[in-house]
Amino acid sequence: MKTFQCAILGNSLSAEVTNWIQSLLHEDQLTWQIAVSLEIPNQDYQTWLLSLKMDARHRSFQATNRECLQKADIVFLSVEEAASIPFGIDTISQSYQVIRTYVDLGKMVATQAPDAWIVPLTSMRALVMSALWKATHSQKIISIDLNFHERVLAWEFALGLEAVQPLRYITLGIPDFSWIVEATNQDQSWYGEPIKNQIVCTWLARFRALPVCSQDVFDYVYPLYSMKLPKPIGNTHTNLSLASLFTGKQTLRTLALPNTGQWKGFPLGCPVETLGLVRLNQVQPVYAGTLPEGVTIQSMRLYDQMQLVVDAILGDSSQRLFEAMALDRSNLSYTLDEIRERSNILFETWMKYKSTRT
Repeated sequence: MKTFQCAILGNSLSAEVTNWIQSLLHEDQLTWQIAVSLEIPNQDYQTWLLSLKMDARHRSFQATNRECLQKADIVFLSVEEAASIPFGIDTISQSYQVIRTYVDLGKMVATQAPDAWIVPLTSMRALVMSALWKATHSQKIISIDLNFHERVLAWEFALGLEAVQPLRYITLGIPDFSWIVEATNQDQSWYGEPIKNQIVCTWLARFRALPVCSQDVFDYVYPLYSMKLPKPIGNTHTNLSLASLFTGKQTLRTLALPNTGQWKGFPLGCPVETLGLVRLNQVQPVYAGTLPEGVTIQSMRLYDQMQLVVDAILGDSSQRLFEAMALDRSNLSYTLDEIRERSNILFETWMKYKSTRT
């Protein structure tokens, strides 16, 4: 049985992240050697490392970043974050430090382990993925929403489909603001069934799709709506494994990938969350079509703002930062001069942080 090398780099390793990583590492067909950077020694990390040592199939050790990347097959990146939602002024304010750290780590992996898959474990997935693709040009960077299944399960109960298995969801959108456009059980689609749940009927009547995002994100994008998403049910990591990259068994996963045409009419290269066919050392995006016009317009607005933030960070551009903040809903009550002043203060903070890194 071949042993694969997994590296974990960054400055944060939560219990939730370690649980998710184990869903990959505990694939019966795989044996892993896990190298963990010395930059993340904390209680969650120590507990997790101890639990790994109880499994005779795996070997774990602490190491430097360079040692972690020697012969790495997959690299998880985990950086401490504090933003409550992945969009908006709060995220813009703290994004420089977070994204710069992810980009530095991503460049390190792309240089020292160019054949390794890179999986950033972040709540700012759209921003981080876009920045990593632009900075590294790597085609082996993928991301999975750790909370996807608990949000989908909430819709299953609302639709009365919790007992109908197996269900396959076709989702589409930018990461952290994606939508269920279809759910099928073999050849039967729930769009073809009469829907009795009033909550679901209201959502479909207004949007013609069901959002798979947090309530905070929905409220940020649609502040004038008073619609409540069904509460997430449980927190399972079912069907999140990427083991097919190494076993060769084909599986479908909902992933964030660059748009190569799976989202018709949306900019090529932008982060898109939809189905991907995972097989031996490759991921093939699955065509998902389009979203309703109103949802597409809001998605494009978020994407434009996100790109301005990424360009501001990678290019150290105060003008791009100003433009991103001018698009943010939190600044609608400010004049452009006031927004310019606020963006200049934030940019100076960014540059002070940069000076401490060089």
